[in-house]
Amino acid sequence: MSKKVLILGNGVAGFTAAATVREQDAECEIVMMTVEGERFYNRMLLSKALADEKMLKDIYMEDENWYREHRIVNLLHCRVVSICPEKKYVEYEDVCETAVTASDSGAPVESRKRENYDILIYALGAHAMIPAIPGVEQRGVMALRTIADAKRAQEELVKAHRVVVIGGGILGLEAAWQCRHAGKEVVIIEAEELLMGKQLDEEGSEFLQHLLKDKGISVMTGKTVMEILTDLERAAISGVLVADSVQDTSRHDIAGVTESAATQQTISCDMVLVACGIVPNTKLAMESGLGVGRGVIVDEHMHTTSSGIYACGDCAQFKDCREIHGLWGEAKSMGETAGKNAAAALRGETENEVYEQGRAAFYFKGLDTVIFSIGQTAKRQDSLTDWSIRRGIEHEQYRDASAGKYEKYYYHNETLVGAILIGAPEKIGEVNEKIGVLRTSSKVCEKS
Repeated sequence: MSKKVLILGNGVAGFTAAATVREQDAECEIVMMTVEGERFYNRMLLSKALADEKMLKDIYMEDENWYREHRIVNLLHCRVVSICPEKKYVEYEDVCETAVTASDSGAPVESRKRENYDILIYALGAHAMIPAIPGVEQRGVMALRTIADAKRAQEELVKAHRVVVIGGGILGLEAAWQCRHAGKEVVIIEAEELLMGKQLDEEGSEFLQHLLKDKGISVMTGKTVMEILTDLERAAISGVLVADSVQDTSRHDIAGVTESAATQQTISCDMVLVACGIVPNTKLAMESGLGVGRGVIVDEHMHTTSSGIYACGDCAQFKDCREIHGLWGEAKSMGETAGKNAAAALRGETENEVYEQGRAAFYFKGLDTVIFSIGQTAKRQDSLTDWSIRRGIEHEQYRDASAGKYEKYYYHNETLVGAILIGAPEKIGEVNEKIGVLRTSSKVCEKS
């Protein structure tokens, strides 16, 4: 009787794990399970669907024939409700009372069933972080994390005149640019003082703001959305109430804003996109007794704290990482490692594949430019002078506003350790090679 690998999640990590297991083992049974009603698709294209309604038709990475040819069963609409590591099974419910397999047979299942496994790969990814803002639950407010989200956003954007994007990171910039590309007025509201504050230094962020302004996108930094306002007569969004972001949390729980100290103003809009980052899906792992920190804790083999269970992708935490970035390349690399070691475990062999964590790099293509950041760079919270002295870092900077170029290179003992590039895509390959991304699949990729 063939052994079974059960994979929870069919994003880039889960899909890669499944494909890798099949490469390593031609005989085992592979079952993938996801709550979404879609097979594996390119999540990075979701924001582009805002300006191009046809994009969602081309978003799938493989057709249904691929699953049949590789004998991988892809169960959709399945919400896993529990994992029993001791007896090696999961319990799940079919949210549409129909499980669709890779052969598209549409075989019906009961609302609650069990799926046994020999090896489990936990690849449930992450969900959009939605701040507890009054009014956030109403129609016209949404994040972009799934195809269903993108379809809803397309419908709302057609009717919208002005869009507020909450969040000035990569996800927020992508959404803002696509909304502007669709001919809408756009306002980005960022609670921190810097746009892309995790990737750019202060000067780079200011340079980016000028680019956004030139493209007709308004930016408000150091502001927090206090409430999403509603026009009761129209039963529609009318605007957002914003206030200065301050540190005193004594009088208001939302994003650290003190009502008494904050200057408030209303920004009119009829659609709100929330781009405040992601939250790893760890609740099921925690309830099942797996070790959980910021994500599901894994070792260099992607093995969790529970025997026979691996984890990979946006839900996984490797070592003592301070943040889970949600990068496509990182999730893919983890999926490859988990898949190879899962296949070895099926054969009773030692786990030999080791995950090599590359230097996280961030890539954004939009605004008719390319923004790239990698390695050690000074952020606003670090005085560049103090930071440089403390770490022995030197830097070189090139700036040409008329050409839309900003370059900054950080060196330690004459070795390149970090770089920020705006409008210089031809330099990315050279920088990436010099800094030494450890895997060819690399972290030089967009947000997953």
